[in-house]
Amino acid sequence: MCKVYSRERVIKRAEAWLGTKEHSPQHGEILNIYNGFKPLARGYAVKPNDSWCATFVSAVFIECGYADIFPIECSCNEVIKKAKSMGIWVEDDAYVPTPGDAILYDWQDNGVGDDVGTSEHIGLVSFVSKESGYIVVIEGNYSDMVR
Repeated sequence: MCKVYSRERVIKRAEAWLGTKEHSPQHGEILNIYNGFKPLARGYAVKPNDSWCATFVSAVFIECGYADIFPIECSCNEVIKKAKSMGIWVEDDAYVPTPGDAILYDWQDNGVGDDVGTSEHIGLVSFVSKESGYIVVIEGNYSDMVR
């Protein structure tokens, strides 16, 4: 039997948390989902005042039952390390994302060539307009909210 993965399911789960504010009951739910997944990445339980963008994305994949295809982590750079070890990392400026992809940000990247810097943020692609050249991303911990 083969497990079927749905990008739409990932996006819908992320959308269900849109508007969640840091320290709200829904934020606590995201942290509890992440912290309840064992073993904890690097043995670390995320605390309410921690940055939580990677925790949010991981919680989405955990909730969807897709922890086997996404590197569950609370650190953007650790997501990258795990993705590389899983053989799913793509660092290619020409890559056009697909809804359901995770996308990582390096605010210091100059846009010339593939990035080799440190990642500071992560989100989930929810919409792609190839014709217009833009994407829409759902992010946890965007100004202390899911936006």
